[in-house]
Amino acid sequence: MDALCFGLFGKPFRSINKPQLLNSVNGSGCIVEIEFKIGSKDIKVIRGIKPTVFEIYINGKMYNQDAHSRDYQKYLEQQILKLNYRSFTQVVILGSSTFVPFMQL
Repeated sequence: MDALCFGLFGKPFRSINKPQLLNSVNGSGCIVEIEFKIGSKDIKVIRGIKPTVFEIYINGKMYNQDAHSRDYQKYLEQQILKLNYRSFTQVVILGSSTFVPFMQL
């Protein structure tokens, strides 16, 4: 869950600091790649710490990175995911963990 949240929103699901996501042996090498499809668009998000990486690919082409990373994150949340961190954790992550199949009701 931490990797998914970090990849999409830049922060882990648990209440830990970002440096705690790093490899404890060498202190570097946290890279997350997430691929998904929305409609006809293939989306790939790459995010990392040491080295700092934040890239969005739409149909195999990197989205323009001229803006600040906050603006880039805002674009990802508002235009692509249409969810912010809070909504994602409540609806997608917590919703799937408390799921009860219809036949068990």
